[in-house]
Amino acid sequence: MIARRVSFLGAAAALMAACSSSSGPSSSDWGSAGSSSGAAPGSSSGTSSGTSSGSSSSASRSGSSSGTSSGSSSGSSGAASSSSASTGSSSGSKSGSSSGSTGSSSGSSGSGSTGSSSGSSSSGSGSGATGSSSGSGSGSSSGSSSGSSSGGGGSIGPSGLPAPPTSGVAKPSGTPGNLKVLSWAGFKGAVSYNFDDANSSQVSNYATLNGLGVPFTFYLIGNKIAAAQSTWAQASKDGHELGNHTQDHTNVTAQNVDQGQQTIETDFPGVKVHTMAAPNGDTGYDAFAQTRYLLNRGVADGLMMPGNETSPSPFNTFCYIPPTGAAASAFNNEVTAARSSGGWRVILVHGFTGGTDGAFQPVDLTQYVSGVNFAKSFGDLWIDTMVNVGSYWRGQNAFNKAAVTTSGSTQTWTWTLPANFPPGKYLRVTVDGGTLKQNGTTLVWDTHGYYEISLDVGSLTLSP
Repeated sequence: MIARRVSFLGAAAALMAACSSSSGPSSSDWGSAGSSSGAAPGSSSGTSSGTSSGSSSSASRSGSSSGTSSGSSSGSSGAASSSSASTGSSSGSKSGSSSGSTGSSSGSSGSGSTGSSSGSSSSGSGSGATGSSSGSGSGSSSGSSSGSSSGGGGSIGPSGLPAPPTSGVAKPSGTPGNLKVLSWAGFKGAVSYNFDDANSSQVSNYATLNGLGVPFTFYLIGNKIAAAQSTWAQASKDGHELGNHTQDHTNVTAQNVDQGQQTIETDFPGVKVHTMAAPNGDTGYDAFAQTRYLLNRGVADGLMMPGNETSPSPFNTFCYIPPTGAAASAFNNEVTAARSSGGWRVILVHGFTGGTDGAFQPVDLTQYVSGVNFAKSFGDLWIDTMVNVGSYWRGQNAFNKAAVTTSGSTQTWTWTLPANFPPGKYLRVTVDGGTLKQNGTTLVWDTHGYYEISLDVGSLTLSP
């Protein structure tokens, strides 16, 4: 059930008119920060401490790294993995105080090997608490990264995804079978907040945005980055996603797409671009995105639903663009609809009232902040970047197509991930009973009500 309230043509025409002169001079694949540890098959351990008012977690997918980190943060936080080029700390220590972005991780991987990982953490005060985790995955890469993600509180598994508010769920002990994937990582719905065009009012209000303690996705125009490069570098360090909005926002060419990505990855070493947003929602970019990215965001309004990659396509996803001067209630209505429908809502804003470069349909910062805080107040909505929520959405769809074989009393699921799928991503699943394994390693039950499975491994077994 996909909701569409504005046409693609109407939104694209309005955007093109406003953004035709937006070009001019002017990390990351995770969106979670906090503390815990996790690893791909191999072994690792780590400790961290901090104070937060939300949840916190972290995960690493590294060849060999260790480190500690402490600090205080507001909002919810979590961590995800990154590839060998990702930023973060691989050894030593780091401490500080920021809004939703401190943590530590350590881990090792041995591409195809098995093992275990463990970690512990503690927190001072706040509505969420960090915890310990153990688990397994696979892959071979180095580097780690941290940032902020919003959700429930409590201990986090190796995925680094925030934990939903459920807790104290007993491990299933019934008859092996009835494997199910939890949509949106066990939350009632998901929300991603996007910004396009690298406009001045995004830069001038960055501290306020970052202080909300949720991860954003900033789609940058390559030739505008230089005007505020330090701000975007800080955004990447703070755990926000930097995505590609092409080099000049004008030419519908593969070269324009590639130059935009090259500018971002050159200017911000360690950042890997996994998603893009088509300027003006032009569908001419769709074909370029299919061979380069996990997702391409369009401009037509609607919700992404679990198990549906047809409407919309991953290479022309939906988003909501509020009208000029939208009140907080407009944002609240979109969030409420996502939660009640069990869907993923993307909210796109180009800038705020008072900017110097004519942002398309600017909104009042106070109203926007109120809308974000409204989404956070539920506690059962997953607020994260495009790459993190999009990876779960597409990963679940890939798992739904898995080949299932049976040998004796053991069932095996084998799947193939889409092209350009980021490494180090997980799904959360439940069963009625039995033992789940990946690469021969028994998966650990999380008392929030699930097992976490590594998508990189490509297979899963269930046995008595």
